[in-house]
Amino acid sequence: MFHRSKTRFAVITEPYLIRLETHLERHGKWRLAQRLRRKQHKWRPPAPEDWTQVHQYIESKQTVLFVIQIQTWTQQALHRCYLELTDGSPVSDEDGLVSTMQALQEALPTAGEGVWYAERECHNKALRVPDGPLQRALRTHERQAMSHLREWQRNECAAMGGCCGRGCGCCSKPRNPDASRRHYGHCFAYCVCCCDERGFDLRAQTIADDPTRVVFDLTKGPKNDYHRHLLDAYFWGLER
Repeated sequence: MFHRSKTRFAVITEPYLIRLETHLERHGKWRLAQRLRRKQHKWRPPAPEDWTQVHQYIESKQTVLFVIQIQTWTQQALHRCYLELTDGSPVSDEDGLVSTMQALQEALPTAGEGVWYAERECHNKALRVPDGPLQRALRTHERQAMSHLREWQRNECAAMGGCCGRGCGCCSKPRNPDASRRHYGHCFAYCVCCCDERGFDLRAQTIADDPTRVVFDLTKGPKNDYHRHLLDAYFWGLER
């Protein structure tokens, strides 16, 4: 009965709360607006079938970073081969190095194509997030480029061997600095800095194969603290 009352209250007051959210954002208080949306979300969570869209959006957001890091890794590997071939030092297997460069050169268009498709898939998934406080929170969160540097996300990155565990600052920089649309985020298998630190590459074919990614399932809604932290990370942009 009490839950139904909260749901009814959330429905009735939503137009007024949206106006309040807009007012807060106009005055630079976007975090307060996000807290208000998170409270409304607790009063009136998405329907059970809508959680699949939430799960798929987070997965698509991670996939964008994954394929961008593949592209950057390929570019950097090609550049290093070029330097090795042209710096004047003896090359033990010049034919092998040239073959590697050719393979990397051929892989670059595919990597770029992967980024193009992943960005559009992510946009489509964002549009499918159910209307309401979660969708409004997502639109606000997308405008906050550095909101991924929350303590929880940095700790998670460090725990999986990512750059937040070192002083390199890679997660504070755009992952594709030369692109017109820049993306910020944490490390996956192909992060160049992480590969150098590990001393070996992780040749994951898809993000599902990436051992640096924590597997999650939000298709039935948040079931534990990790799931709730994911919602904070990808929608609210807030600490718990």
